[in-house]
Amino acid sequence: MTKLNSYREVGFFKPKLNKYMRLGWNPSYWFYRLRWFMVEKVHYITRFPIHIDIESTNVCNMKCTMCPHSLSDFEMMKGYFDFHLFKKIMAECREFNLCSLKLNIRGEPLLHRRLTDMVAIAKENGIIEVMFNTNGLLLTPEKTRELFEAGLDYLIVSIDGATATTYNKIRQGGNFHQLVENLEYFIRYRKEKKLLKPLLRLQFVEMEENSHEVKKYLTMWQGKVDVMTVNRYSNRGCGEKQVFNMQPIGRTNCPHPWRRLSIFWNGNSQMCCGDWRNLCVLGNVGTTSIYDIWHSEKLNEYRRILIDSRLNDIICCKECFALVSYIWKRNNMVRN
Repeated sequence: MTKLNSYREVGFFKPKLNKYMRLGWNPSYWFYRLRWFMVEKVHYITRFPIHIDIESTNVCNMKCTMCPHSLSDFEMMKGYFDFHLFKKIMAECREFNLCSLKLNIRGEPLLHRRLTDMVAIAKENGIIEVMFNTNGLLLTPEKTRELFEAGLDYLIVSIDGATATTYNKIRQGGNFHQLVENLEYFIRYRKEKKLLKPLLRLQFVEMEENSHEVKKYLTMWQGKVDVMTVNRYSNRGCGEKQVFNMQPIGRTNCPHPWRRLSIFWNGNSQMCCGDWRNLCVLGNVGTTSIYDIWHSEKLNEYRRILIDSRLNDIICCKECFALVSYIWKRNNMVRN
């Protein structure tokens, strides 16, 4: 039996050294990272979330094969986070010293026309680490320069292939050559300007369609980016839960409700960024403070259930795609 995490960094010393170099030796940063790891262990409810996900938009310009955006029967209302509401939220986050902010959940954040302004406002309000995930297609030279100026700390780019043929098959609607060109400009600009941040991480989700290109991907970007990951495939509603030769046999505790809060494009707050179908809405930040939602009886009840590892008793946790919430065994060890 084992626990799995989706995210696997390649190497040990090099990515950590790169993080130290680019994210700095700020004691506040490392204290925030210590709290991130400790709250799950002791189940301590902090005064305010350590990290918040804000969905700048759930619109996406791609239809990746492992994502619900590719499913014809997956429906959700689409929209963009209100910029004035964002500024209101940032004022509360400043009051309670929010440590970390990610500006995406279900969509491509670079589609939001005020994204760079959101980054800048977050940094102006004292947030230590501001980041987002992107497919990188809209990371034009102009946008790259804007993000550097805004003060972005961490950029995470999904690639999932080392050739145009494989990449375009998985990440439908993408353009491998454009992505490579965008990344190379980002790397070159950062070097020319002698800038430390943003730290750049590439993500490669390993699956049957691209496992033969893992080595080529690593060779292609080694020494160019700060962190590379080869992530385990995580089903997001597009098939049976399995990780190559492993399958889940039970559930385990989930760290999210002690670390982070997720706020979707319409202001609805949920305890998990994986609740794509909006099954466990806690409240709306347009009418209720983040502080009150974080300490609400509904969220505290969810926490009590999770401590008992009764994830199947929470509707949004029952079919969760996060690998860390399951106990796994190799197929040849599982008995019917």
